[in-house]
Amino acid sequence: MTLTEIADLATAVGALSLILLSYQLWLQRKDQKNQAVAHLFDELVTPEFRQKLLLVYSKSPEELLLERLSQLEREMVEEVTARFDGLGFRVRSQIVPKQEALELFWDLILRCAQQLRPHVLDQREKRGVLRDYKADFDWLARECKLFQLKRLGRKPPMKDISLDELLRLDPLPIFRTEKQAE
Repeated sequence: MTLTEIADLATAVGALSLILLSYQLWLQRKDQKNQAVAHLFDELVTPEFRQKLLLVYSKSPEELLLERLSQLEREMVEEVTARFDGLGFRVRSQIVPKQEALELFWDLILRCAQQLRPHVLDQREKRGVLRDYKADFDWLARECKLFQLKRLGRKPPMKDISLDELLRLDPLPIFRTEKQAE
């Protein structure tokens, strides 16, 4: 075998190794995304979290201000906002794939954003310096609303529209039963 043939063979082996390495990295990234989505799904569908969502859905948005809630209800509302704020952070940071998160949870997030909007604004005002209270929840709610409008075949509104105005466009119904309202 000549030196040129050996060099060509080494180049071919190196190229094949690079292709295999790239494929392995792609598979690992895909597996990480799938694990992140599975973990997220496990977080948001537990019976305990569903009970907290039920509380959010059972009251009018104005009744979800912290001063109107019992201590247990406050903790439940704060956990819902914290979970969605955390999810917003993970999606924005690309820890959780955005498209999958939107497809799986857009309606859940939007309903909670509609219900909890007065609470978030109230807490933002009361905390003063922390004007970015639950900013990642706001970001996620905006992304979910744009996703919903796109699914409805509607053109996205202007970029500078406020989240409050955006949430008023085709709001999702909040289904309350008499048992929930009690």
